[in-house]
Amino acid sequence: VSMVKITPAAPMSERTMRWMPALNATCSWAEALANKPFPIEKYSMRVMTGTTVNEADIILGTWLSEHADGKILIYKNNGKYFGRLSWIKRRNVDGSPVLDVKNPEPAKQKEKVMGLEILKGFKYAGGKTWNGGFIYDPLSGKTYSCRISTDNSIKIKIRGFIGIPLFGRSTFWTRSN
Repeated sequence: VSMVKITPAAPMSERTMRWMPALNATCSWAEALANKPFPIEKYSMRVMTGTTVNEADIILGTWLSEHADGKILIYKNNGKYFGRLSWIKRRNVDGSPVLDVKNPEPAKQKEKVMGLEILKGFKYAGGKTWNGGFIYDPLSGKTYSCRISTDNSIKIKIRGFIGIPLFGRSTFWTRSN
């Protein structure tokens, strides 16, 4: 059962106080809706689920790779997390865009590395960990299973692996502006 925490967002009149006898109490949605009507614009409601609303989204934003040779924009689409290269340090001598020449699919070898989606399909697993996704390495053209974790909102650990995480490599990305 979802729980609702009702707190005032503005000063209340005595009439409103009579409508809201359980103010600042936690109750079920059914109990909250069973109370007499009250001016909704004066209240904020928050579902109490045991995790904070934004915990799963702390990886959203732009991250600088460990060797400062690329920035990755992590975004959310249909409940899953993805990451795109938004900046790369590497340049071609002639100024032309760097292409994904190591991609095992010949049709994709002519695509630009800039803007390439390198993180795909992560789901939040709880405990500041995201699983079930893949990471593509444009330098080698290989795709690995991947797990993302963090202890804070400043640095994330990217663990790429084959089979199980024990057989893999980690890198750390730092939040960027």
